[in-house]
Amino acid sequence: MSNAWAKEANDGAKSTAALSAGFRTLVKNILPVLGYLAAAAVAIGLLIKLHNQLESFTLEEQIKRSETAVDNFKSRLDEAKNKADQLKSAFDSYSSVKSSLDECTAGTKEWRE
Repeated sequence: MSNAWAKEANDGAKSTAALSAGFRTLVKNILPVLGYLAAAAVAIGLLIKLHNQLESFTLEEQIKRSETAVDNFKSRLDEAKNKADQLKSAFDSYSSVKSSLDECTAGTKEWRE
């Protein structure tokens, strides 16, 4: 009986070794192919990215960006003009009040008001 077990164990070891050798051969043959496929995928991705970047340098794209920048500049310029007008108005009001105070005599009824 022990001879049968030994033979069965020996046969199992041989089949495992054969399976292992077959797997190693398969991996050995597939890995370079997978490497080439990965390199091709990376190259395609880089080409797509390059195409998209070059597309952003087209004349139409540059015109769109310029128009957007000009519109932003105009709106900020209008805001700055409005703020300057508000500041001028406030300063004129201050100058008017200061002038009135300068004309008043200290201690009079006008000065207290």
